[in-house]
Formats: sequence, structure tokens, C-alpha cells
Amino acid sequence: MSSTVYMPLITSFKRKQPFPANSVGNQNIQENQLQPDSLIADTRFYEQENGAQVGSVKTLQSLQRNPNEKVPLSAVINDFNNTMDALGVDNSIQKEVAHYLTTVQLHASSEAPSEAYIRQTLKISGKTLDRFIATALKKPSSVVSDWVEAMLGQDIQFRSDLSPAERNALLLHEIEIERTEPVTQTEKPVEKNMSTRIQTVEADKIDKSHIEIMETIHQLTQQARSAFQTEETEKALSLIDDAYQLASVELNNPGLNGKLKLQKAKWEETLTKNEDAILSYNTAVHYFDKANLLDKKAKSMYSLAGLYELLGNSNAAIENYEAVLELSTRTPSLDVLALKSRNHLGSLYVLQKRAEASITVFKEAVSNFDANGLSVPISFKSDVYANLARAYQTLGLPVDAKQQYSNAIKAAKTAKDKSRYTNLLKQYANLMVESNQTDEALSVLKRLQKL
Repeated sequence: MSSTVYMPLITSFKRKQPFPANSVGNQNIQENQLQPDSLIADTRFYEQENGAQVGSVKTLQSLQRNPNEKVPLSAVINDFNNTMDALGVDNSIQKEVAHYLTTVQLHASSEAPSEAYIRQTLKISGKTLDRFIATALKKPSSVVSDWVEAMLGQDIQFRSDLSPAERNALLLHEIEIERTEPVTQTEKPVEKNMSTRIQTVEADKIDKSHIEIMETIHQLTQQARSAFQTEETEKALSLIDDAYQLASVELNNPGLNGKLKLQKAKWEETLTKNEDAILSYNTAVHYFDKANLLDKKAKSMYSLAGLYELLGNSNAAIENYEAVLELSTRTPSLDVLALKSRNHLGSLYVLQKRAEASITVFKEAVSNFDANGLSVPISFKSDVYANLARAYQTLGLPVDAKQQYSNAIKAAKTAKDKSRYTNLLKQYANLMVESNQTDEALSVLKRLQKL
């Protein structure tokens, strides 16, 4: 057996967005082509890696209306929605921005809305969309934020009136996103589709106390996010706790409870309140399980596993990564999470001297690189190959280890990652020394000297 110190490699990645059905053309667009004050029609931009398309930009235009009239807030919201549609943002970004815009609309309809709060929330929405563009272009983006600044420079009517039906529809739309209780056979079929409820239920039949509770919860969560962004962390944790307590006492919505606890867990982990974070993650897992939200349950368990791994509790980390893999067999949308879990899991198996089990898991990861339409970054492939090589090396199988190191080095070279390439060559040379293949070890060292 080798005494090599094992240091696993972990590269994070996300699933690429599917190619839009109505896409045409094949031209790239750089960030400087996205001008905040212009109409950009029929323009596409793509992820540079593998030439995969992310979305299309059809419009990023500032509001241009009669200078003697105030711009209605509804027009601002409409422009934001058009921009999201044009960019073709993924579901997570769309839901996040939609939540911000809904909050703005509800706040603007209150008796004394805060202009500063609305401005800040719209700016956060712009930064969120810039994050999507930056990921696609692989470079920082401020195009939407610049557009928002230009838009906010105009005379906007920040107070807006909503009819009771419109206000209730917005709140019910938020409830629809959060509503996660599994439908039982005794429920009416209409309960399966909240959109149908929004369209058919009359405003005076809606439980007003329920609506008020939801609105209060949204206000508390927004205040908590704002507090956390301004580094008022204890206030943020207190506010998110208030929202959770209100939801758990007044509402029968385990999905919402889980979301609030998950948010708190992430903040606690950021603040290194690790014991509190573990408790919050586990509580979120409980609620998502109760709501039968398997994808959210798996993502919470993956985050929990990562925290346990960071803290050196490999048994608890392994338990949660294995649970993610089990859930992924029932939820196809978790294939990316499953692939990342296998990389972590295999690395932990090696640390526990379970090299045979790690080899099995790493080989499963390799076999799933191209499964289900995944586009796995070449750097992640390099990590998995290298981790598999080390597992073979730990078992004293130099021939197999050599092959996997070669795969890892080739992938690193393709990715043009000099640092990764250099480190892998050093590890490969170490394997050759251990295997008494001194000539090849010297050859590799000469290659290193030329870098």
C-alpha cells in the first residue's frame, strides 16, 4: 500500500441551460455589445465553452416616455419581465427576480412605500441578472445594473394602487411557488393547480388573515435579507426566525418552513455558526421531506454534507452524500448534484481507507460525464480522473493509476489550466518514483522544468 497523502480535488459546476427551441443564428455577443440605453433585437449570446447557447437578448431599453409625466412603476416591472424573457434566464434566476419584483409591487401599494427600499430591490434584481450574464460570458457584467441606474434616473411614480383582486393574486402567486403540501385524494382537483385558483377565486372569498400572514412573512424575509447585506447579521437571523415562527404557527406550509430554515442555515454557515447551521439544515431537510420536495431535500442534504466535510466529520458527510445519490435515482433533475456528490463521496472513502468503494463511485462519475445531456466542465473531469488515479495509487495499482493520471493531465492541458497541469505532473512523477520507473519520472521532471 502507498503512504501517499491524499488531497481530493473538487471543482464546482452547474447544469447548462437547454438550447432554446426558437433559437436561430450562431453568432457570439460580447458584453460591450449589450448597451443599456438601446434596443438590441434578435441578438444571441452563448457560453464560450463548447459553444452552447445560454439565451437571447432582444431588449435592454430604458424607459422613454413623455418627460412631463411620471413613469408608472408597472412599466418598470414590465420592462424587467421583458428583459428576463429576452435573456432566457434559467428557472432559479427567474424565480429569484420574480420574487423581488412581486415584493416591489406589494410594497409600492402600501400606504407609505419607501422609495429607497424599492430602488434598492430593483438594483438587486439587476445585479441578479448581471450574475446570469457574467456566468454566460465568463467575465464580469454590469449591463443590467447600468440599465437600472439609467431607468431610476427618470421620474418614476413609486406609489401604485392595486385592486384587492390584483393584490391577492400577487400574494397567491407567491403562495403557489411556496405551496408544497402533497395533494391527497380527499382534496378537490382544483387544489392541484394554484394558477387555476388565482384565476377563479373571487377576492372576497380569499382568507384575508392568511393573505396578511403571507405578506408579513415576505416583509420579514426581505428585511432579513437587507439586514444581512448590510452586515447586520444578528438582526437578519432574528428577522428570519420571526418569519419562520409566524409561518410554522399560522400556516400549514412545510415547503415555506423548509425554505426559511434553509436560508437561515446558509447564513449561519457563512458566519461559522456551525452547530446552529447543522440544526437548521436538518430542520429544512425534515420540512422538505414532509412536503415531498425531493429536489430541495437533496440540495439541503448536499449543503449539510459539505459542512460536515469541512468540519472533518466524514461519517456524517458520507451519510448525507449517499442520501443525495439515493434521492437522485428518483429525481432526474438531480443528475448534476449526483455527479458532484460522487466526487466528494469517493474522496471521503479514500480518506477512510475504503479505496475499493471509492473506485466504484469515481468510475460511476466518469460513466455519467455525458449522461442525460450533461455538459461537464473539463476541469471537473480532470479532478475526477485525478481522484480516481489516487484511489488506484492508494491500493497499490500503479498501472491503473498511471492511466487515470494521463486522463487528468490531458484534461488539464485541454482546459489550459497551467497550475492544475503542473500539480498533476508532479503527482504523476511521484507515482513513477514509487513504481521504480525512474526514467519516466526524470522525463516528467524535465517537462516540468520547461514550464
